[in-house]
Amino acid sequence: MAKDFNERATLSLDIPNLTKKRDEIIKEARNAIKKEDFHASYVNYKKASDLSKKLMQPDKEEEFALKSKALQDFYLADQRFKKK
Repeated sequence: MAKDFNERATLSLDIPNLTKKRDEIIKEARNAIKKEDFHASYVNYKKASDLSKKLMQPDKEEEFALKSKALQDFYLADQRFKKK
């Protein structure tokens, strides 16, 4: 129980930093889309999803996971198209 309390206390102190980091990662993901760098974008959205999970924000975790998956699928299709 004390361990859980310590973990929650540590997380509460990290929330502003983790949220800021996630916002920066999302900005990078959006910039990558503008540059048509779908690989970098899906990797960044995956990172944002992982941070959202750590922040215990399931809605954001799901949102970014879905964006990451969609961009990954698009990237893979784009790679197959380029090989032809």
